[in-house]
Amino acid sequence: MLGEIKLIGFNKYTKLLNVLGSKNVFFGTYGRNQIVLKKLGQIWELEKLDDKICKELKLSADCQILPAEEDWPVPKYYGACGRVAVEEFAGNMLTAHHHSPWLSRADMARQLLIAAKQFTVRHPYFRFYLTDVSPDNIAVDSSGRLRFVDLENVIIVDKNISNDGKPSSWNTLHSSENFDCPGCFAFSTHELCTHQISDHNLYAVCQHLLAPDISSDLLPGGLLHDIPLHIVKSHPHLPDLLKECSQPDKLADRFIAAQQLLTVLIEIITNYSIVT
Repeated sequence: MLGEIKLIGFNKYTKLLNVLGSKNVFFGTYGRNQIVLKKLGQIWELEKLDDKICKELKLSADCQILPAEEDWPVPKYYGACGRVAVEEFAGNMLTAHHHSPWLSRADMARQLLIAAKQFTVRHPYFRFYLTDVSPDNIAVDSSGRLRFVDLENVIIVDKNISNDGKPSSWNTLHSSENFDCPGCFAFSTHELCTHQISDHNLYAVCQHLLAPDISSDLLPGGLLHDIPLHIVKSHPHLPDLLKECSQPDKLADRFIAAQQLLTVLIEIITNYSIVT
């Protein structure tokens, strides 16, 4: 496999950065496919990980917990050499689509909501809570397919802990709060880990990617900014659903609002015949 990989823009300068540990991502080609090569951490981080997981718990590391082949919204994993992972190039960052046609952005929003739900409920053993939903960590390929390309910062919660290990708050729904802190993506690791389920991923997508008052400067006005007037007239509840998903009035309302928002987006996309 390595004989078929060609690095793009690899020179003495980038080689020096790699040795110094300040550059961990490279771009290249694998046959006809564009790929990304990632060193999966600094040397000291990997040694600490090995000591914590592999040695103490005698477990093998499994990089395929969310395989693209099973329709998880992540890039295809080609393989690894040591601790350098090779994955497909998944397209331009979401920020590059800030001014794409509104229906195209609506389809990206649809995919974001589905992904948020998948990471929360789909896996049989774990919930994956996204803690870095910067638009630069999400890619969209030439066909409009959206994928999360950087899941380095994720909180993983065991869905099936024993009764003896369940905290008293386990069976209570956790709802993420909106704090008066512009630009902040605030959350509590303790709260996420002591509840059986949380709306955190929907909060992350709605509040930090879709909402008009989005905190990120990378997507001013949110991904769904400038809703066309004919869309507002045919679906007058769309702005309200965006707000409710971002800042719900009651506990559990975010799940309801997100599902209603998803239904409306699918209806709009279907009615206006966008190719997904």
